[in-house]
Amino acid sequence: MKKVIPIVLFFVLNVLLACASKVVEITPPQTGKLFENHQISVSLPYPYPANESVTFQYQLFQNVEARIVLYDVLGNEVASYRLSAENNRLSISTAELKTGMYLYSLVLEGKNVATKKLLVSH
Repeated sequence: MKKVIPIVLFFVLNVLLACASKVVEITPPQTGKLFENHQISVSLPYPYPANESVTFQYQLFQNVEARIVLYDVLGNEVASYRLSAENNRLSISTAELKTGMYLYSLVLEGKNVATKKLLVSH
């Protein structure tokens, strides 16, 4: 019995050393932002997946033309929503959309700067 304990300890130590020698990369937490620069900050949509509606929080730091454009999976534009300096929130009704995957893009001054997927589940 006394010989079993050192063998078990030897095995456990070898396992621990093997695990410690592996590099473990920890990704930083999500910032919760779709996009952010000196002109605009836009959050990721909430709730996700969307049911009856989805909301983006945003802040315009400069006078800039910004839109959220919604596409179906075939790339057809479903809707476009202008972001105005007067509001800090965009709520989109998804009740009319079929359950499935959509894409949404943030467009600044006519240029697409970020595109992500949006799941709609009814």
